[in-house]
Amino acid sequence: MPTFADLVSEAEQRLAKAKVDATLAREDSKAKPSDRHLRIEAELKSEEAAKAGRDVSFWRYESDVEREFQRFCDGDVVVDPVLWALAPRHGGEPDPYWLAAASLVRRGIATPPKGWRSSGSGEPFK
Repeated sequence: MPTFADLVSEAEQRLAKAKVDATLAREDSKAKPSDRHLRIEAELKSEEAAKAGRDVSFWRYESDVEREFQRFCDGDVVVDPVLWALAPRHGGEPDPYWLAAASLVRRGIATPPKGWRSSGSGEPFK
């Protein structure tokens, strides 16, 4: 099973390739501005690069949440009682992944990507 570091690295490699492809497609499009197909190709490549960037952001955030969760489990971080009270319940207990995400946001360390949901309860952090 790949680690979060592997997933982040793979996403960063896809992003680098997508950026290069988008740049080359834009240059081709500028070289022949009248060619509609090249403009469309440039737009598609730019969208692929944007999606690859969102993927990198997602996996970096998941890695941060997992690291924070481990810190909770190891007792290195004390859970904020306010967050504990606000956390959605999963199996009768507060959702630890949501707590980790909320802790990261509250301390200003990380912001969840758009549409992020906890892997425990499925609840978004707003």
